[in-house]
Amino acid sequence: MDLRIPVAAIFILLGAILALYGWLAPQDVAPVDLGIRVNLLWGCLMCLFGVGLGTFAMLFRSRS
Repeated sequence: MDLRIPVAAIFILLGAILALYGWLAPQDVAPVDLGIRVNLLWGCLMCLFGVGLGTFAMLFRSRS
């Protein structure tokens, strides 16, 4: 089994949870640096990384 697909799913899931927390949490609870919601930003970046990893895993499947 190719491990890239489950790892991509974990990045997407954790990124979505972090992004939702950064979006829905009150600003006095979640860290805000220079007006940027840090959890929202990093959650979106983790989701993008997971989508990219999953895309490349499906494009370049091994033929074995």
